[in-house]
Amino acid sequence: MKYSTKSGDPYCYPDSTVLMNKFNITDLGHLQEIESEITYVKLAQLQKTPFKDKFDLRYL
Repeated sequence: MKYSTKSGDPYCYPDSTVLMNKFNITDLGHLQEIESEITYVKLAQLQKTPFKDKFDLRYL
């Protein structure tokens, strides 16, 4: 996923346009790789073990 931010944004790392994240990754390319890998694994888990309940507002 591409992000467009301005340098000096309070949600980005200092002197960077990379959004702050749980992994403290400051390199945009590396962050995109990690996000892609996590998404792939989570989708595979969801296909293997589908959500059993009705996922609606009441559930949330």
